Amino acid sequence: MQYKEQIRKLIQKIPVSLIDFSLPRDMVQIPTQASSNFITNREQGDGAENLITQAINKTLQNYTVSCYELVVF
Repeated sequence: MQYKEQIRKLIQKIPVSLIDFSLPRDMVQIPTQASSNFITNREQGDGAENLITQAINKTLQNYTVSCYELVVF
């Protein structure tokens, strides 16, 4: 069985209440530059890191999280 056929069979098992694959969807936009994907992932990662840092610093009194960033000159 080919990979695509395995995916089709798996999709058929997903309930329509979770996701309806028959509904039309917007076309996926390809990043305009090679760095676009990196920038998006970096921003999401930085946001998640900040959220975790704040949560740990607020709740754990004996610990402090400090963030660092590598800077290359």
